[in-house]
Amino acid sequence: MTTNNGLVSTKSLTEYPIDIISSIAVHLDLCSLWNLVDTCQFFRYHLLAIQEVWRRIVIDIKFCNHSQLYAGLRRFRDSNGLRSLVQQVILDGNDDANISWIIMLVKFPQLRHLSARYRRFSTNIETDTRLLQELYKGGTLKPHSIPLERVDMYHYYFTSEPHLEAFQRTLDRISKVPVQLDIRLCSMVPKEERQQQQQQSQNPLVIMEQTMEEMTISSSNECQNIIAKEAYCWACLYPFEGCWKCEPICNGCQKRRLPPLANDQKLQDLQRQQKQQERQKFINMKKEGSLIVLENNKQQCDNLIDDPSLEDEFSVFD
Repeated sequence: MTTNNGLVSTKSLTEYPIDIISSIAVHLDLCSLWNLVDTCQFFRYHLLAIQEVWRRIVIDIKFCNHSQLYAGLRRFRDSNGLRSLVQQVILDGNDDANISWIIMLVKFPQLRHLSARYRRFSTNIETDTRLLQELYKGGTLKPHSIPLERVDMYHYYFTSEPHLEAFQRTLDRISKVPVQLDIRLCSMVPKEERQQQQQQSQNPLVIMEQTMEEMTISSSNECQNIIAKEAYCWACLYPFEGCWKCEPICNGCQKRRLPPLANDQKLQDLQRQQKQQERQKFINMKKEGSLIVLENNKQQCDNLIDDPSLEDEFSVFD
């Protein structure tokens, strides 16, 4: 907006409706949110009174350092009521050992969803299980004291994890409800062993020689690799049952599977292309709609001009 002097006039943020400001605030990371609150007394008064702004907090170390982050966490207190409002914490991509997701369980008593994905070097299920058990035995985390419903911990470089069941049991002891994880064991027999079993099953002599001990050994050969529960093929969106080593061919499109990182990158590229196509389709529909309106208006004007029933208003002067 330009003034009479040709200067561009800027509008203050306080002049916008508080609903628009709160809609922006819910998408900010924790440090940026506190910076907005500390801008002026107007924002402090209104934003602290809107509970939806504090239901979900996002921690992103790219926008602050550790001291600013923990200073922002300390401002969630029982005295101001913010500590009990937080229900979701997002730590995705913050692969920093100084930022522990277990702190969030102690800090926020009403936490329901905790996401700490893509933290390759900071995720250690065995260490996290032991720390949770120590906090549980020491009384810091009491039995069934947190309404925790879901914990996301997946990253692309997960291998075998023998402590996953102990980790699940420990979380269930702390939470009021069974906790859903975004990871699971593959639990499939590798392809080579399946082929060997099929060949042996066709030989009647081998079937007669199998004992109960061999049957238990074969059942213990299930793959122990960690995979994501929600894993889909990038080509056909078919859900995977096993890891890409045990199930190298997609059962949906019969194409060779890609490693998890490459598969997810393909999915992101497809989603990005679909959004661009939808945006372009919307723009084309908008252009076509405006052209149709113009054509209709022009046709109406032409019909009025060519209408013989209309009397020329200047004919009275003839």
